[in-house]
Amino acid sequence: CLASPAVTCQSLSSTLPRKVFYPGSDAYNSSINSYTYVNDRLFPACIVGPRSTRDVVSSVNILDKYPSTHFAIRGGGHSFNTNFSNTAGGVTIDMRGINTVTINEGRDTVSVGAGALWRDVYAKTDPRNISVLGGRIATVGVAGLISGGGISFFSPARGWVCDGVANFEIALSSGKLVNANTNSNPELFAALKGGQNNFGIITRFDLKTFAIKRFWGGTIAYTNSTDDAILAAFTKSKTPKNYDPEMSIVQNMAYDSSTGSFNGITALYYTTGEANPKQLKFYTDIKPQLSNTMRLGKPGDFAQELEDFGVPDEQVRTFLELYK
Repeated sequence: CLASPAVTCQSLSSTLPRKVFYPGSDAYNSSINSYTYVNDRLFPACIVGPRSTRDVVSSVNILDKYPSTHFAIRGGGHSFNTNFSNTAGGVTIDMRGINTVTINEGRDTVSVGAGALWRDVYAKTDPRNISVLGGRIATVGVAGLISGGGISFFSPARGWVCDGVANFEIALSSGKLVNANTNSNPELFAALKGGQNNFGIITRFDLKTFAIKRFWGGTIAYTNSTDDAILAAFTKSKTPKNYDPEMSIVQNMAYDSSTGSFNGITALYYTTGEANPKQLKFYTDIKPQLSNTMRLGKPGDFAQELEDFGVPDEQVRTFLELYK
């Protein structure tokens, strides 16, 4: 059926009353303005705000009737790729209303709604001294990070974030709701680890847990006089002789508009629980330092710290350079 997005939105609104939002409404504006990056703040014809798996299935069934209507799926809204989680003039399904986090009996898995943020997950796991392979920034969405592969504080030792998934619940394009795991739909289970939203709309993730109390981490900001030392430390830490899978490094060179210079900001983590590990001395011995927050903490603490480094209303431009 070839129909305008307005017709699709009307059909969605009839099936999901009070869960479809139009331009000018508070719910619509709130959803658009909550995207992390300005270049994601597109303006769909309407936004669907499902509150349950049934709502998602109903949305899929209606969208299937209107194949000419473009649609997008929004989890946390942190992707900086335009059109990945929003669409101009089409239908955006905002999953944030499906954000329940439940630690299952036995505490070996955590069930997470596809609209949850990683801070929602850590709020439940940190007090229980367990964790999952999860995001390093508090307001990153669970769904986008996992379905794109994902890197966690523990990834060098434990693998991609998607490797920590025990089961996906997903609404297929047919409208059928299925589980995908090693025993049920195993090929789909593999495809969803990096497949983003190309195979359906994921509604729930069951994540494997592991025991963790506190580990060493934080950020160090350096003066620009240390740039060569920082890059040398990063190179040295990656050599076979010095590589340690318990060590995780996020290296940034941040522009300071007040001085017109770039300063190195390094986030460092060592996940055994050892304080002040010698493995990080490549970085911790570099001086002078503008600030240093290295301490023992939990995943949620460190994820919030990296969130606090963010700048509101960012716009991202990506450049590619090739060297021969």
